[in-house]
Amino acid sequence: NNGLPAKLVLGVPELRLSHSGENIASQILEILDSYEILDKLGYITLDNAANMDSAAEEIAKARGLDASKRRVRCFGHVLNLVVKALLFGHKTEAFEADVDGEAGLDAAQHEVWRKKGPIGKLHNLVHWIHRSDKLTYRLRALQEEFFQHSESPKDRGRRPLDVVLDNHTRWLSTLYMIRRGLKLRPFLEDLGGGVAEAFDGNAEA
Repeated sequence: NNGLPAKLVLGVPELRLSHSGENIASQILEILDSYEILDKLGYITLDNAANMDSAAEEIAKARGLDASKRRVRCFGHVLNLVVKALLFGHKTEAFEADVDGEAGLDAAQHEVWRKKGPIGKLHNLVHWIHRSDKLTYRLRALQEEFFQHSESPKDRGRRPLDVVLDNHTRWLSTLYMIRRGLKLRPFLEDLGGGVAEAFDGNAEA
């Protein structure tokens, strides 16, 4: 209204069809048209998946634009891929496929993650706590006991925290898992024996 540039994030409805580039482009074009801003479209920023390439081509075609000149790579996605390569090696997609491909083989998944060093070991620890009510309640109890016996009023007013489970579809989830793990480190170390016993029992089963 005041003539100054503004930034507005538009919510995109859930795409119930196949997430092909054509379907994604159709949904985006419909939204831009409904807001009467389709003619203002100049550049397209998407992540680096193959279906995003075809979506960019379809959107550019609808506006009579050259997709090769109007397609902007998502730096956030590039950075995410670089960090995953540093954490888990260059073949991150193959690694994720190994983990996701055999959902029932928990012991096998544990071993795959264990080979990934400290991050993988933390993942395993968080995984077993998250799936066990007994371990979750025990982790909370360890924190509550510490808070109750602390001489700090600030500590006595704190509430226990749960672990944060990472997953490969949510960017930064590994970072959030690590941050929470560092906060809970002394309690996780106390809990470590119980998790080891839980895994050993599962592996034997």
